[in-house]
Amino acid sequence: MSSYGAAEAHASPGPSAHAPRRRTPRRRFRRYYGSAAWLIFGLGIGGFFIAGVAIDRLGAWDHEVPLQEDTALSFPRSSERWIWVPEEHVDDIVCTGTDRSGANLPMRPALGYDHDDYSSAFRFPTGDGTVTLRCDAAPSPASAGWTPTGAETVRVAEPVDRSRDVPFLQAAFIVMLGGPALGVVMFAGTLLAQIGTGVARLVAWVRRRRARRLRATTQAGPR
Repeated sequence: MSSYGAAEAHASPGPSAHAPRRRTPRRRFRRYYGSAAWLIFGLGIGGFFIAGVAIDRLGAWDHEVPLQEDTALSFPRSSERWIWVPEEHVDDIVCTGTDRSGANLPMRPALGYDHDDYSSAFRFPTGDGTVTLRCDAAPSPASAGWTPTGAETVRVAEPVDRSRDVPFLQAAFIVMLGGPALGVVMFAGTLLAQIGTGVARLVAWVRRRRARRLRATTQAGPR
């Protein structure tokens, strides 16, 4: 082979030089994953706190008292306790209480709360702290024909204090709004960045087009 042919063979590109380049598909929506993650995170954490507040956060019962028995209980002086009865017998049970002096302790209604299959029914002052409590079937029970079997009990606990839930409500409010708000800010920032990039590309394209026209006019010269 002549030197001219060898040089031509060396200079000619191989078959792979003109092969079309495979383009990797661009993941256009990857930029939005962060925003979606923050939105889901904010809503999830907010829902978790709201659910935690919605569940009755009561501590352990102070006492469990059987029906139809006089039970001596001890409490802090001049405080208040609530009586919880089985939720299916809220209107079937009545309770009475006396302190050490024999004075009757007033039983007031304490309705509106449920916890562990029990419903709040009565609240009473503890007086001098030594209380004898007795609960029996109501004279006219709402459940017709119901009589205690001896297995039923009532429970005594501290009053429900919803003021303790305020910090949880505040945290839920902040997190529930903060997460989505941050997600919206990130989404808006990403969108503005994409708009800015598009505008910059458009300006660059216009400038290149003008430059090509100017070069074409200069090369053509006056006729």
